[in-house]
Amino acid sequence: MKKILALLAVCAAALASVFTFVSCGGIEDTCPYVLDESGHHVANIDLSAYIDAPEVPQNAYDIRDFGASVDASSAANAAAINYALQRASENGGAVLVAGGDYSTDTVHMQSGVTLHIAEGSSLSVPVYDDLDVSAMDTALVKAVGADGWTITGG
Repeated sequence: MKKILALLAVCAAALASVFTFVSCGGIEDTCPYVLDESGHHVANIDLSAYIDAPEVPQNAYDIRDFGASVDASSAANAAAINYALQRASENGGAVLVAGGDYSTDTVHMQSGVTLHIAEGSSLSVPVYDDLDVSAMDTALVKAVGADGWTITGG
């Protein structure tokens, strides 16, 4: 038994030297993070299997029409994007992210809405190295209680 525990300790130490894990909440919500070249924690998640082929939806709500800007704060962009998602859910349709890279806090998907991220554009969550991320809502996209939503991009 002691040999098995010693072997597990060696394996854990080897993994710790390769990856840094940051808890994103409870055990079921733990997310693996790695350190990038600058020493910042970044999520090590491949979303390519969840993103459909690019197709710009007809009559999409452009987040820029709701106040989102590449120069705005992440909180202001989140408010604009979430309002656009709400309107798209109420009236049917899609939300378009175009015109650059937007820093945003958590985006809350709504039922029946497509979030389309145009080629050359992106959404990202700011990195807060000096804060306790275990006490924060650090997800880029949440879909609590939402169904029939999609994310597409080019």
